[in-house]
Amino acid sequence: MKFTVREAILLSLLVAIPMGSWWFVFRPRKAQIEEARHEIDQKRSRLLEMSRADEAIASLNDDIAQYNEAIEFFRSKLPQEKEIDQILREVWRLAQTHQLSTKSIRTVRTSGALSTVDPAGPYAEQPVALELEGRFTEGLYPFLLDLENMPRISRIHKMKVERLSGTDNGQVGVQMVMSVFFERQ
Repeated sequence: MKFTVREAILLSLLVAIPMGSWWFVFRPRKAQIEEARHEIDQKRSRLLEMSRADEAIASLNDDIAQYNEAIEFFRSKLPQEKEIDQILREVWRLAQTHQLSTKSIRTVRTSGALSTVDPAGPYAEQPVALELEGRFTEGLYPFLLDLENMPRISRIHKMKVERLSGTDNGQVGVQMVMSVFFERQ
């Protein structure tokens, strides 16, 4: 069998067609596929980051809801400014309940040393000076426990307890300054 020029051209065409299609069609297409895979990987990693961010935001929303509940709880413990006189009456009744004689209950000017709140903020405190007399175990101690369990937020700044002279039955005199916190109007 003789290999002619015509057969050589046909053979070279048969080899050139698949080589040309690989060079002009498959190779560029493979590059496009690789580029698309790279983009998909980038978008998947970005999607994963966004998913983590969504979880963090959901967690923060839960935290914010809990903090708002805590704020509402403490806000419910704060009387309005106009309710301070009711708190003072409640303290007076509490002293009478525990057989303490009330020498005086009066409001005191707020001084910078005693104040724990921002003067321009939505909350304020009103210091109240109390002078009481009575038995320590049956009167003062239960009074202080009930004062602590009042539904309002209060704080005792200073307290001075002295045994009354000439008594042997546990009579004491108490001078104290307590603050009642309230919400400004």
